[in-house]
Amino acid sequence: MAREAGIPVPDAEFPKSEADVVTFAQRATFPVMVKGIDGRKLAARAGIKMKIVHDAAELVTLYRQIEDPDDPNVMLQEYIPGDDDCVWMLDGYFDSDSECFYSVVGRKLRQTPVHTGATSLGVVEPNESIQQLTADFMKRIGYKGLLDVGYRYDARDGGYKLLDPNPRIGSTFRLFTSGDGWDMARIVYADLTDQLAQ
Repeated sequence: MAREAGIPVPDAEFPKSEADVVTFAQRATFPVMVKGIDGRKLAARAGIKMKIVHDAAELVTLYRQIEDPDDPNVMLQEYIPGDDDCVWMLDGYFDSDSECFYSVVGRKLRQTPVHTGATSLGVVEPNESIQQLTADFMKRIGYKGLLDVGYRYDARDGGYKLLDPNPRIGSTFRLFTSGDGWDMARIVYADLTDQLAQ
């Protein structure tokens, strides 16, 4: 959907077999991010949600270890180089017209697990590019409600690539609390109880 809406995203493949992975590895630029389409399902099966691999042999070996051939759940994604602080987040709330009612942008400084996990240290930091990209994307798809979205800055072209839009409260939502105590949970409550206009 993002690609159709003109929002930059890392290239991704969704292999259905080991043969697909081998074909991908022949043309891929490494390193590559290996992720679960459903991260929780992959974590339950293999003990990981994602991993960075550095060559074709490592990719094929990992695929054999973690994939269930009867229920494919692995995706292969272009790895965008950079440190943890290249990852940006936006928490927002979109009204019935898909207009952004409230949004706050932050940047990861540290993740756990390192380079692939949740924010363990982050800061609120304005970023008009992230806000505009997100507002444009949500408007184009007619999205309404909560959004927790991540981007990675790509120094190779100076742009931001959409990593993961989540239609829910994010795990770091308290980072995005306003000075007067508003956060995503309170905004949802105010909307559901018709208090946003007050």
